[in-house]
Amino acid sequence: MEIDKFMSTESNWLRQEDLDKPRLYTIKGADVAKVGEDDKIILHFEDSDDQLVCNVTNLSLLANFYGSTNTEDWEGKKVVLWRDENVMYAGKRVGGIRVRLPKGEEPAKKPEFDDDVPF
Repeated sequence: MEIDKFMSTESNWLRQEDLDKPRLYTIKGADVAKVGEDDKIILHFEDSDDQLVCNVTNLSLLANFYGSTNTEDWEGKKVVLWRDENVMYAGKRVGGIRVRLPKGEEPAKKPEFDDDVPF
């Protein structure tokens, strides 16, 4: 059996290698796709055919940024994707993609702190 068709790295899913510098995207929507053996949320963008496979960290960040755990509320929102060399997986530094808000934008929800802490 020839393996050529299995060797392609072409994919619409973003890889950390695709982000030589941070990029600004507008979220178009999300759906679920099978990645390996797991179902993952995939973000789609208005300004690109790129797609982001979301991990738990990025989903939590996005929910905090936009004040909602419903991906439909994220549609039309801007997000910056960037390569973070310090992403850990299974106890090893492997690098990966992280999300952040564009400069000057604040998260919809500010973290709530207990002001009664005595120090």
